[in-house]
Amino acid sequence: MKILLIGSGGIGRRHLKNLKALRPETKVTLWRQLGRRELSADVLALIDRIVLTQQEALESKPDAAIIASPASRHIPTALALAWEGVALFIEKPLSDDLEGVDELLEVSHRRNLVLMVGYCLRFFQPLLEIKRILDEGELGRPIYFRAEARQNLADWRSGINYRETASARRELGGGVLLELSHEFDSARWLMGEVESIWAHAAKLSDLEIDVEDTADASVVFASGARGGVHLNMTERPGGRFYRIVATKGTIEWNSQEGGVRFFSHTAGQWRTAWNPDTYDRNAMYVDELQHFLDCLPAKRDPMVNGQEGKKTLELVLAAKESVRTDRRVDLELPAHSIEAL
Repeated sequence: MKILLIGSGGIGRRHLKNLKALRPETKVTLWRQLGRRELSADVLALIDRIVLTQQEALESKPDAAIIASPASRHIPTALALAWEGVALFIEKPLSDDLEGVDELLEVSHRRNLVLMVGYCLRFFQPLLEIKRILDEGELGRPIYFRAEARQNLADWRSGINYRETASARRELGGGVLLELSHEFDSARWLMGEVESIWAHAAKLSDLEIDVEDTADASVVFASGARGGVHLNMTERPGGRFYRIVATKGTIEWNSQEGGVRFFSHTAGQWRTAWNPDTYDRNAMYVDELQHFLDCLPAKRDPMVNGQEGKKTLELVLAAKESVRTDRRVDLELPAHSIEAL
């Protein structure tokens, strides 16, 4: 198999190492910009060829591509590859706006291509446990969702000046709403589609960036449930927190404490559903990539396909519009969601 890797930042290097661990025989071509920082010897050892132009990348005739470049560049790159029949794994978010997204989805459908968006938390064991508990129904109907994601931007990428990263730069699709959009995707995955959102965001810290570093959003789900999302890239220590209240119980996960626990009204006590003692966080990235690779032979639809990536992007962009207008923004719901209201 031949894989084209676009982008050699932290997430690109992680995917590269995981890919070669899963499929050592894979031939990897790296497409990167001229003038980027030098790659370490251990990374270079995993790459068969480096190209600097789109033409060279296309001429490598890849079977699939992993797009791990800044969000603002995802769609043009993905379109060029899709027209050539290349399967696509696109890091989250799908893009920083909707321009070209529908065309990409149409081309991918027409060419019968696998298109997956990298929302890795759907492969993260704590959230898989939360999803399992909700689906089993013991706790009843979920009625409130709370998620927080907090991490100081300066700590995200070891040895790299945060000011130069895509996360810090508006023109590259940075800002906390897009960079930490996992929580919006998790909200949809665990609770169903969002009907409306009201968000506030601003740059509040002393970080040298031109994007928002803190955001809060209130959401109403199509089911009638309510929720809130808090995101910041200023806080130390970092962490994630999830809490879902249901009609017959509550589920909580705090990354700083570790395990997933839940309270059932029937049992009348807290119980531990998952303990992280031996869990390797890289496992979710491995499982995510394995899922993509498993989809390729039969061209199966991945868990987070292009439509799913688009829906989460629409939710994030609705949050941005709400910040801009200081008003609630309603989202267009699928027909089946509207019928359920």
